[in-house]
Amino acid sequence: MSTNDGIKGGFIGSSRVVEEYQEFIKATKWYEHAGEKTQREVNYLILGLAGETGEVADYFKKIVREAGMINDAAYIQLMADGGTDKLLDELGDVAWYFFNLLDTLGINLETLLIQNAYKLHQRLQERHYTGQDNEPGWPFSNPVIDYEAVKAVHEGQYEEDNDGKL
Repeated sequence: MSTNDGIKGGFIGSSRVVEEYQEFIKATKWYEHAGEKTQREVNYLILGLAGETGEVADYFKKIVREAGMINDAAYIQLMADGGTDKLLDELGDVAWYFFNLLDTLGINLETLLIQNAYKLHQRLQERHYTGQDNEPGWPFSNPVIDYEAVKAVHEGQYEEDNDGKL
C-alpha cells in the first residue's frame, strides 16, 4: 500500500493542514542561523530548496533511464512500485525548505498564491484566450479576493476601501 493511499481523504488541500504544517516546521529549524532572518539563513534555505528539487529531478532521471523517455506503461509501473512514496518523501523535503523560506522572508502563502494566480490569469488572457469563448475566469470565488482589487495591488494602485477586499 502506498503512503499516498492513506491520505486521499478530503482534508488534503485544506488550509488548516497547511497552517498546522507551517506552525509545526518552525520547531524543526535546527540549522545554524535558524530564525535569524538573515542573508545566511536565506542562502541556506535557497540552497536546500535547490538541492531537494534536484533530488526530485534526479529521481525522474532514473525513471527515464529505466522506463525510457516516453514509455507510459513502464513509468506507471515504476510509480506503482514505490515511486510515489519516494516522490512524496522528496517533495516533502522541498515543501519543508519552501515553507521555511516563505517564513524567513515574511511572505504569506495566500498572498503568494493570489499574486501568482493573477500573473497566470494575465498570461492566459494575453497569450492564449484573447477573443475566444472558452476564456477562463478569475479562479477565486471568494468575493474578498476580487480580481480588480488584486490587479490594483499588483499594479501599485491599491487604496484601501471600506468593503475589505484585497
